[in-house]
Amino acid sequence: VGAKSNAHEVKFFSSQKDDELVGKFLSKNKISRPIIIIHAGKRGKFYAEYSWPLENFAGVADFLIETYGASIILSGGKGEEVIARRIYEMVKDKRKVHIVAGSFNLKQFAALLKKSKLLISIDTATVHIASSSSIRVPIIVLNVKYPKIWHPYISKDRYKILNRPTIDEVEMASSEFLRKHSRKK
Repeated sequence: VGAKSNAHEVKFFSSQKDDELVGKFLSKNKISRPIIIIHAGKRGKFYAEYSWPLENFAGVADFLIETYGASIILSGGKGEEVIARRIYEMVKDKRKVHIVAGSFNLKQFAALLKKSKLLISIDTATVHIASSSSIRVPIIVLNVKYPKIWHPYISKDRYKILNRPTIDEVEMASSEFLRKHSRKK
């Protein structure tokens, strides 16, 4: 087409019905704040360079529960329920962990993101949705293949890219965002 634009803002909206459904889900399951979403994503040969060990996700979840009293929501698309279940099984305090992998459509997931304080995700569509200007959740993106080319088109204070991080690095970045985010409220 040849059209050019300097605007990189992404907009993704949930409906009032989606927002209400998520609100009922959170209430029914007694999910308290802060809510942190962990999206471990796909596994397999194609995704090997994007993945991060599941036990690392569980370790970060344990840290967030113990340090912040966080409720952890394990997200994922259809077919990723097994990944979420494996992380759940490794977490110490299972009462604070909830699996929604395979349960929510994209708009419902967007409604869930709006209720959360932080998203920790490998480089997947989840990050694109979370970087929407209508959602505004801080994002920690793990293992971006081309970080100089691809990154969320949002303010740098809303995301951090960590390639091949240690658990400590993800915990430190999480703490940084949670402290910063809580001061703004």
